[in-house]
Order: sequence, then C-alpha cells, then structure tokens
Amino acid sequence: FKPAPYAQFRDTDVDRVEPNFLKIQIQPDEGMWFDLQAKKPGPTLDMQTIELGFAYKDFFEMQPSTGLSQANIDAVRQLRESGIHFTIASSRPPRAMRQQIEALGIDLPTVAFNGANIIRPDGSLLKAHR
Repeated sequence: FKPAPYAQFRDTDVDRVEPNFLKIQIQPDEGMWFDLQAKKPGPTLDMQTIELGFAYKDFFEMQPSTGLSQANIDAVRQLRESGIHFTIASSRPPRAMRQQIEALGIDLPTVAFNGANIIRPDGSLLKAHR
C-alpha cells in the first residue's frame, strides 16, 4: 500500500505509524479481529498494537461443520422417508466423506475418488477400480 498523503505525526520522532488491520477468519475459528495502533499514556509518542476481537465460539455453541446446509440434510431425510434411495459420489477420499455420510444418514455404499472406489457404509472398501 502507498503511505497516507498526510503524515499524522509529522515533525516528531515517529517516521511511520504501523497500519491498522481488520482480520476476518472463516474456519476453523470464525471471528473478526481489529488490530489498531494506540498511543501509550505519557509525554512520549510510544505506539502499541491493541487487538480487539470477536470469536463466535466465545459466544455461541459451535457444531462441527459438515459443509452441508440444513435444507440439504432435510431433503435427503425426506427422500429416505419416501422410500427413495440416496447416496453420494465424490472426488474426495473416503475418510474426507465421513462427516457428510453421517450427517445425511447414508446407509448405502458411496463412491470415492471420482469412481475409483466404492465404499461400504462402515467405511470398508467394497470395490476398487484400477
């Protein structure tokens, strides 16, 4: 970034004041933090970084994210209740699919590695295509 055109502390011993930062974190620790420069009390210009922050986990009970919306989970549940079979196919390895499989209540074989593996509901290999 370019320096500000107006020097806030010109004609002082401070050449440059560190910038303020707004940090937004999405996962796994969702929240926002604002790092700003503040002058320490006293006759000298001594700047210090202060962090103001908000973390969702400090205020709300957090559940592990499956990456699925509640609407998708409900839709798959309605399919099962209607007698319609549902499973998933993914490019992911079986271990990375486990959260989605459990969240959706899938009790049929699933497809992993873009079709290279067919996985039983217990996570064991049913068929490997080479």
